[in-house]
Amino acid sequence: MSLSARLSSLLQRDVTYSVMSQVFVSGFNFAVGIAAARLLGIADFGVFTLILMIAMVISVAQGHVLTMPMMTFAGSRPMRSKSYFATIWALGLVFSALGGAAMMLILLLIGALRGDSFSPDVLLASAAITFAQNQQIMLRRILFAQRRRLFAAGLDIVRLAVMAVAAAVIVFEAFSVDVATLLYLLAASALLATLPFSLGLMRGPYKKRLFTAVLARHWPMSRWMILMLLVSLGQEQAIWVIVGVELGDTAIGGLRAAQYMLGITHTITLAMENHIPRNAAEQLRLKGREGLRDYLLGQSAFLGGAVIALIVLVSVYSSEMLTAVFGPQYAEYAHLTHILGITYSLIVINSIWTHYLRAIEDTRSVFLSYTVSSAAAVILIYPLMRGFGLEGVAICLGIAHAVCVSLVLSVIIRDQRKAAAARRGTPANTAYPPISPHSDGALS
Repeated sequence: MSLSARLSSLLQRDVTYSVMSQVFVSGFNFAVGIAAARLLGIADFGVFTLILMIAMVISVAQGHVLTMPMMTFAGSRPMRSKSYFATIWALGLVFSALGGAAMMLILLLIGALRGDSFSPDVLLASAAITFAQNQQIMLRRILFAQRRRLFAAGLDIVRLAVMAVAAAVIVFEAFSVDVATLLYLLAASALLATLPFSLGLMRGPYKKRLFTAVLARHWPMSRWMILMLLVSLGQEQAIWVIVGVELGDTAIGGLRAAQYMLGITHTITLAMENHIPRNAAEQLRLKGREGLRDYLLGQSAFLGGAVIALIVLVSVYSSEMLTAVFGPQYAEYAHLTHILGITYSLIVINSIWTHYLRAIEDTRSVFLSYTVSSAAAVILIYPLMRGFGLEGVAICLGIAHAVCVSLVLSVIIRDQRKAAAARRGTPANTAYPPISPHSDGALS
């Protein structure tokens, strides 16, 4: 194959645009974080970070209800109607507005618990960034679900360009920037970027019955994923509280720095969500369980290889990287990246193979696997930490993810065996058995 033909083939792949889009998003967030740290004081930077963290949790919750099921259902039929995607977009407007209101309520509660309060400007700006960010993430997923991959990547490029212009004006005009101003700028850049790509969805067409049909169809899949999110958040906070009480803040800082170095792998993990759910459901529809398994094996080899290469690179140069990014006092925690590298490899494997369960709409098993692994982490953290110190914490995280992967794969193996038994008991030209008890006819 010629070089031009290979390049053309590469540019037609979902994974290329998915990774490209996520690189823009991750790079944008990294640059904004650095700029915020420099423009704001350390206290205001803490407020800014807190707001973005809460906004991301709200966005993930919205995604579990709307876009996560949508990505699977987009591939479970040969074509989804314009009405379906327009309905997702319209529901997203409502959910994003509710998310903005929830953000303000959460900040008011935090202020009451701390005995102080956030300014009205910060409250309104936090609602704006929550609304705008939810809209941008939702629209990106819709574009990928519609296979408008170039537009999806273009959405992030437009936002980057808008924010770059705003940054240039701030620097050259020497404007002062506070938390509210920076949040408003981020919200405005997101909304300006989404506007040209939303015009077709704004026009519909809309069908009233689809609004309730979409929510009713999505809920059986999304409810378990929302519960999984709550369990994961609870387990993570419990781990950090235990580590902080037993080993102190310095230990937390060292472990978080080591995790930060390996966080580069999240670019690939997050990019998966843009193409694997749709393609996995499509493979299941066209080729059955065997096709779904083979597709995910291929993704595991390709994406897993890329992640392992990144982990090895970070592990080899972890001391130098920690010193360059955080300072020489963090170099002593470089060895933690060697243990955590196994954990991050397991995270990628789990992220790929949970798409099998999502494709067959067995998200209950995903929730149960995370629940068991979270319980294992909470049970094991104290004895491992007492026995091995901070290294024990890293080992505990690895064991928890190993439990989760093992449970997910065991469910998949059982499903494969059932599918194989069903095929042996039916004529060769008989289609695969239904994958879900839910009717999909209303979502045409």
